[in-house]
Amino acid sequence: MRMLLVLAAAFLAAGRAPAQAAEASGKAPACPAGTTPLPAALSGWSSRKPLVAAIDRESLDSGWLAPGIAVDLQLVLTSQVSYAHPPAHAGAPSGYGGMLAFATDHAGTVRVAIGSAASIDMIDSSGAPVAPTAYGHGLACAGIRQTVDFALKPGHYMVQIAGNDGPILPLLIAPLS
Repeated sequence: MRMLLVLAAAFLAAGRAPAQAAEASGKAPACPAGTTPLPAALSGWSSRKPLVAAIDRESLDSGWLAPGIAVDLQLVLTSQVSYAHPPAHAGAPSGYGGMLAFATDHAGTVRVAIGSAASIDMIDSSGAPVAPTAYGHGLACAGIRQTVDFALKPGHYMVQIAGNDGPILPLLIAPLS
């Protein structure tokens, strides 16, 4: 009986070892087929379009995004971006960044979902940063690494990205309320 318990414990520990190793290495475990679908607010994530990020206020006209539309945002080295407001976390000089603009017609919560651990800053039309109201880990099996929520009033806003580890960033601005 004792040997059976030892074998059962060893079998269970071996089953957990790959998951624990994946967690320790920072890599997510493989996603099972037929994973949970995206919530309605994030449904646009799976049909992204390319968009070139703005590098300064003057080039923001080319970086407008409609809420609910997901993009693969093309970034440049963070050192080449003239941010409207200094980023809260600029990241390494070898990181990538950029800006984009969007407008909202009503007051409510907006979620910015991205596919990396880059820094996200929301800037209002006066150039002042908007404080986040919530942070989330995203949906790893969908490719969403993190989410940041902001309570916004009607108006024009800029999203600033800094410290991304590559030149392409999947991004979605989703109205929640």
